[in-house]
Parts: sequence; C-alpha cells; structure tokens
Amino acid sequence: KKYLIDRIKVLPLNYYPNTNNKKLLDKLAEYNSISQDSILYYNWSDDALDNICELFDFRKTLVWTINPSYDNFRIYVEKRWWTIQYYELTDWNKWVNVSEIIDFIHDRKVSLFYLISPHNPLWFSLSKDEIERVITECSNCFFVIDQAYIEFSTRKKFQYEDLLSSQNVIFVRTFSKALWIAWLRLWYVIANSKVIEILSLFRNPKSIS
Repeated sequence: KKYLIDRIKVLPLNYYPNTNNKKLLDKLAEYNSISQDSILYYNWSDDALDNICELFDFRKTLVWTINPSYDNFRIYVEKRWWTIQYYELTDWNKWVNVSEIIDFIHDRKVSLFYLISPHNPLWFSLSKDEIERVITECSNCFFVIDQAYIEFSTRKKFQYEDLLSSQNVIFVRTFSKALWIAWLRLWYVIANSKVIEILSLFRNPKSIS
C-alpha cells in the first residue's frame, strides 16, 4: 500500500495510459516462461472473451461448453445470435473424460469449445498431455481454455512450449485469483503468435487503464 501511495504522487496522471506496456509483457513472459509475442493483456475477462469471439463467424455452427461452467462466456455467444449448447456433467464426483470430449466434438462437428481447467466449481483439471491430445485430435475445433485457477492446480508452472505451436487454442489467465489483484481487472491470453497478431487487430488497447 505504501508503494502505491508513493507512486501515485509521481505518476503522470494527465497522460493517456501506455497502450503497449512492454514492462508488463516482459513480466508476464517471465512469469509464464514464454515469449512476449504469445501474450496479449486485457481489461478484465469480458474484454478478452468478447475479443476472442470477434475472430469467428459461427452463425451456422453450435458453440459448446461444459455445464456447469463460467456463465459470462454465454453472454458473448448469445449476443452474436450463435447457439450455445452444453456437454452435461451428470456425475459431479467424476472428472471429465477426455476421450468422451473428443468423441463428442467429432460427432457433433463442434467448431468452438470453451473449457475451464482447473474447473470451477467441479475442480477437475486437465494435464498438459490431456490438453495437447484434445487440441491435436480435434484440429478442426477451436478451444478457449480458461485457466483462472491454474496456480492452484500444481506446484510447478504450467508449461506452454509444446502447445503454442497449435493455432486452434487460446489460454486465458487472470490477475484476480492467485495473484490477489482483482481490483486491477487485468486478464491476459496466451496463444500462438499468429493468433495473438490477429486478436490484436480487434482488441481495443485503450480500454486498459
């Protein structure tokens, strides 16, 4: 608190915010052991999820997610008049079966799948190998993998190296859980650099204070 009080006395509050904060990108890259060109930061989750949805045109395609799930994603699907349907988890004492999800995606020709891992409230968590299997075997499906609780699932950092060669997955991360800075409203996404480049075309950098 003292640091913030001291800093606000010297911050140039009459200026607009930096729209490409390289210092923040450098810290996030170091924290996740990846390069800066695989990261894009946002003013909270709503901006990130809305921006991701702008990449696609699924008017004739169903969007799928696991139920129960984070409900805000539904908002950005339905406001585009897409149809969202659910992979229902009937036994809440069992973790999700990766093989069943893969079969489910193939059978229904799913184009976008929103997956929370570690999951809230059911708390299953897919391993790196399981995620790699899903995105590899379902290469025609695009995955948004919400990792808001990833720091609570393992004592080691999640390793992205082998996953970022794929262009059909975006990982979304937050400052508000393990980092304890919900008030800042910062989110960021991790993806292949080409996906980040395309997302940047639609992102409003001035929304971040």
